Amino acid sequence: MLAVDPGGVFGGYCNLHLGSRPVRAPPPKSGGLPGRPGMPVKLWRLYTAREWQGRGVGALLLEHAATVARERGGSVFWLTVNTENTGAVRFYTRNGFVRTGFASFDLGGEIQRDFVMERVL
Repeated sequence: MLAVDPGGVFGGYCNLHLGSRPVRAPPPKSGGLPGRPGMPVKLWRLYTAREWQGRGVGALLLEHAATVARERGGSVFWLTVNTENTGAVRFYTRNGFVRTGFASFDLGGEIQRDFVMERVL
């Protein structure tokens, strides 16, 4: 999904992975609801151009992505975010995500640790 203003200026983008998750991340704890097994949907990328940050573009992209995910059978949104990216953690928390675990990975010989966050769709 892409956000552009009426003049064609790039505002941001969002990328979803329906039913998939990285091998190193644990499965979402709420991967299905009672009576509605559904499908986990990973919010793979959410990016807002610097000049559009703080203007609601990220929240609009996120809500549009949630609508698309629900329409395609998703029951839970999940993502990973670096534990030190406090701005992103605050954004996701404000938008209904909760921390449910951790995922670690090696980046150039240095272990990185991400929060796993979820939101029921």
